[in-house]
Amino acid sequence: MPKAHIEDGELRIPLTADMREKFHVQEGEELNAHVFAGSMTLTRAGKEARREAWDRIHSLIGSVEVRPGQPDMTGEEVNQMVDEEVKAYRRGRRA
Repeated sequence: MPKAHIEDGELRIPLTADMREKFHVQEGEELNAHVFAGSMTLTRAGKEARREAWDRIHSLIGSVEVRPGQPDMTGEEVNQMVDEEVKAYRRGRRA
């Protein structure tokens, strides 16, 4: 696992070819950093990355179905489920 380094206020993270392939990034591409208490996530920047993210979200929404025996879900409950799925995806639990 590559280690990140902070030099002169800049964060440098070496990414292996395998990591770049899985993350779908190329040399010179910009990333957005999302900082949380004690952690940080990186997402691809740009219109194409946002379009791909929305495509994944719409795919999740399209797959939400009421199953036999499951109570009807309100719109708010469906939104909550989608939000949880997106968070799980961001944490790397989904491929």
